[in-house]
Amino acid sequence: MFLLTPGKETKDVSSATPTPTPATTPSATQQPGVNVGNEVKKGKGEVTPEHTKLLRLEEQARQQGVGLWDRSPGAMEVAIRNLPPYAFGDLSNLDAMGLLASNKGKPMEAILEKFRDGGSLRVYLLPEFHFVLVFVARIQVPHASFSANIFFK
Repeated sequence: MFLLTPGKETKDVSSATPTPTPATTPSATQQPGVNVGNEVKKGKGEVTPEHTKLLRLEEQARQQGVGLWDRSPGAMEVAIRNLPPYAFGDLSNLDAMGLLASNKGKPMEAILEKFRDGGSLRVYLLPEFHFVLVFVARIQVPHASFSANIFFK
């Protein structure tokens, strides 16, 4: 079960399938067992075509009794993941240098939690759910600055 940012954005998606597939991959959102954020259901958030599709898939999952709506004995226990403390921002047990050394130069799967600004992102690295802040180098982000002559000619 992926419940990483409860009550935040209206586009949050959680999946209760017991497979290791992350909730953000297309294969997970196209199969029954997804749950769309409550803000969309209450009519408070903007409803996009993606939301409409996810709401339809959620209703199908509810009718078929799969994912979050699977009532068979033990189904929920299998779907729940026990995340480590560093998945929620407690970095006391995280070996950042070891993580960097073991994954240097390799592509990694991640769930993007937030764009902080043009040069930094907060992500959960999969499959261990390491919560990290990623700084992106060599990205130029246009911004209005009184010292820059680019925008004020």
